Order: sequence, then structure tokens, then C-alpha cells
Amino acid sequence: MDAITLTEDRKKLESFFKQNGFNAEPRMRRTPAIWAYRNVYVGPDSKSSIDVFFDKLEMSHTIDLRKRLSVDSPTIPLADLFLAKMQIHEINEKDVKDAIVLIRAHEISDNEQESINEKYIAQLLSQDWGFYHTVTINLNKTKLLLHDYKIDDTDKNDVLSKVDRLLNRIEEEPKSSTFRFRARIGEKKKWYNEVDETVRDVLEWH
Repeated sequence: MDAITLTEDRKKLESFFKQNGFNAEPRMRRTPAIWAYRNVYVGPDSKSSIDVFFDKLEMSHTIDLRKRLSVDSPTIPLADLFLAKMQIHEINEKDVKDAIVLIRAHEISDNEQESINEKYIAQLLSQDWGFYHTVTINLNKTKLLLHDYKIDDTDKNDVLSKVDRLLNRIEEEPKSSTFRFRARIGEKKKWYNEVDETVRDVLEWH
């Protein structure tokens, strides 16, 4: 399970999880640079774990959620859930399938009410070419992979139309000067962050 909270609530976490039978993952606990922004707590069976982020989701790209946590409940807003999948540089099939389910189950609109907010996504990506590049690559990969899955035509067409709508909205959004400057450099310079190997090892272990 993944969770996110504000840094100001950090001090409450360890005692809360310990009371519920979860202990801090020792390797991450001994790595202050990682533990400062991301905690992992392991259940009594050593198989279940809870991954807790603070303020931001920092993976291939950074999604700042400090002003977004109060927008929806009990999860983060659907647009951010969607971006959490689409921001992965080396996206795998499981993440693509998760994104497809999310798109099929919800509308695309300009608000947060049980919808994926295309306005928020387009405006966010218009400031960051690297984030934009990864998301648009993954949206197009989703369209390609969708044809390989045994999905009802109605569902498939629904997802395809929504992905196209998102892509069009993202492209139509006016881009910042920072975006345009970085776009000129393109893939000559790495546009995504490497996931810390310690974190990768811990997650693969679980």
C-alpha cells in the first residue's frame, strides 16, 4: 500500500505504525537521505508493507502534493493518481493496466469530482518538458498496448477516446518559456530522475 502525508505529521508515524504491528524497514531507516522523504513500514508477516511519501511523490518525475491532499479523500485526486502511473520512465505492463482501469472508470473533465482533471494535468505539464515528454510517451504506449488486450470494444473505444482527448488537451495548453527552452535540447540531456537503487532494492524485496 502507498500513502502520502505532510512533513509536519512525520513525528506521529513511527509510533502509529508500531502500535499497529508495522516496523520501519531497517535498510531505509539507516539511509537518512531517503528516510527524509520516504518511509517504508513492514507488517508482522514480513510480506505486507506500507510505503509513505512526504509532501511529494519523487520518482522519475516529481509530483508536488502539498496543496492537493485536501482536494479529495480518501485517495489523492484522480489526476494525481493517473500521473503517478504516467510519470514512470520505464513503465511496465501492470502500470499501463492500472492506468487503463483508472481511465475507463472515470470521466475526463476540468474538475476533480470523480473525474481526471485534464486542465490540471495540461497546466502542470506545460511547465516541465521532461515530465510532459514521459507522460505523452506513456499515453501513446497505452494506446498501442490497448490493442493487444482482450477488452470489450466499447471499453476499448472509451479508453482510446479519453487518451486522445488528454493528449490533445496537453498539446493545446500554452507552454512556458522554460518548457520551450528545454524542448530544444530534447533527449540529448536526460529528462527524468533515476530511482534511488536502495529504494528499488527494498521495493523489489517486498
